[in-house]
Amino acid sequence: MSDKDILIVIEQFQKSHEALLDSLGEVEPKEAFEGSQWSISDVLIHLNLSKFIDALEKIVSQESLMLPKYETLEVAFQSYISEIKINHERLIELLQRIPSDMLDKKVTECNPENNYPALTLLDLLKRMSKHEFVHAQQIVNTLTEVRNKD
Repeated sequence: MSDKDILIVIEQFQKSHEALLDSLGEVEPKEAFEGSQWSISDVLIHLNLSKFIDALEKIVSQESLMLPKYETLEVAFQSYISEIKINHERLIELLQRIPSDMLDKKVTECNPENNYPALTLLDLLKRMSKHEFVHAQQIVNTLTEVRNKD
């Protein structure tokens, strides 16, 4: 593999992230918590599990008995977006440090039960690079549904 391969993956992650942020551009905080099956807020939470994991670790270690209280809609919504941006920056910085010789390394095992092949690091990154695109479209669809329900 070459440095060009990882640059292509980074570019795909960037485009996917931009699509996600673009899909959030017109969303009002109240709208972020509405929707049929998945609200926009649910999608953002799905994309960022760090707060849930931190809270769950505190419950498991008995530092806390309950998950933290919900914030105001606007604070929560802005917090989700901020965390996603920070994690995206961390990801891009990490991708830029991956040596090209690691891209051919197998990082997943074959799973015939789920028809999932063994993947190299590059294969996995290519698949993951489109993740936010999928959810950006989901956000656009949810926002359209929320705004047209009346």
